[in-house]
Amino acid sequence: MTKHNLDNDFDYTFTLFGIVCHDSEYKICSGLSKQLNIDFVREKSIELKGKKKDEYFHFSLFGFKDELSGNSYYLLNNSSSNALEITTNKRSNLQPDLFESTKEAINRSKGKLIPELQEVDYFLLLDGEFSNSELLSLNQKIQETEIVVTCRMIEVDRLSSKNNLIF
Repeated sequence: MTKHNLDNDFDYTFTLFGIVCHDSEYKICSGLSKQLNIDFVREKSIELKGKKKDEYFHFSLFGFKDELSGNSYYLLNNSSSNALEITTNKRSNLQPDLFESTKEAINRSKGKLIPELQEVDYFLLLDGEFSNSELLSLNQKIQETEIVVTCRMIEVDRLSSKNNLIF
């Protein structure tokens, strides 16, 4: 049987910010909406297949489309909303054990949208035409959001799991 390979030569023309924020996705959504003067709306979650059979991870997605400029803003949670459920379902013993926190930490790393950026809680993906000064201004506004610990622009081409950002 002949094997065929599919090359993923996507053009990653979007801009990506990594945001560290320890609050819930609804708080960061609300905070960024106010700070950036936009109105995020919850969209259908991104679903990624895990390595094991019947293993799927779901990542929350919020979006906003600026009708005047045509630019789109997407806020993505880097942690799967169902990562801890998978660990809970696989445990046969419901009593806590000595290594419970270790199991959860391992599971959280498995349930990342971009696993190589463990420290990032959320991503702001910008699709459209943004000038350098607009990007700097956005970065500054995100940094000024009260609940944001830090924010930085990420070079998408350097990410090994960048295909997870195609939705």
